[in-house]
Amino acid sequence: WDFNTLYEKPFVHHSGRYFLFVPPLVRTALFKTFWFDLQADANYRETFKAAQGRWLEREVAERLRQGFGPTAVILNPKKANTNRDELADVVVVYDRNILIVQCKSKSLRHDSRTGADFEALLSDVRKAVVDAFDQGLSARDYLSASEEPVFFFQGGEARIPRELVTGVYLLTVTPVPLQFLTTRLVNNDNVRDLFSGDEFPWALSLPDLDTLTDVLRTPARFLHYARQR
Repeated sequence: WDFNTLYEKPFVHHSGRYFLFVPPLVRTALFKTFWFDLQADANYRETFKAAQGRWLEREVAERLRQGFGPTAVILNPKKANTNRDELADVVVVYDRNILIVQCKSKSLRHDSRTGADFEALLSDVRKAVVDAFDQGLSARDYLSASEEPVFFFQGGEARIPRELVTGVYLLTVTPVPLQFLTTRLVNNDNVRDLFSGDEFPWALSLPDLDTLTDVLRTPARFLHYARQR
């Protein structure tokens, strides 16, 4: 978990010259430097988080459309209740299957990334993965609460007879890979209560989802992978 110095300062200045030892780290260094600077700016942080959240939802929907087609993927559907609360960030309805996707743009803070603050790490994982998983469970409960659940989306509404649904899958997508943390933390007795019940999240980073949708090019292959996962 060490945040190597090269990640923050890949250029070495010596005797009037600049040296670059690991060229691929330039992109990472630029991204992370701006990320930590933005997180430190209290006046802009919330604006940045909202913009990144909307961007992530659009990117996830676009990648899922590559495999399931444009009509099967619904962005920001709403529940059929008084407040029209959001059902999920992205929902895929294909054949007899429903994929509920929650996107969280939360990333690790500097102390979490370096392992300097374990409580900060737990807090970041909760906000990035656990909260998203709980929202996914809530969406699944909503779809299971009636014989024909209804949700609204831009351009219309969808009614899904519950008896026709054979599979519901929950997926959490984050900008950076956090799935290795969730599996390790679950095996830690001190934080065994991180996830309620016997269910654990299927968490992916956006680059991982990009790879999956590129390799698993048909809905059948993607859903088969989801079942095995």
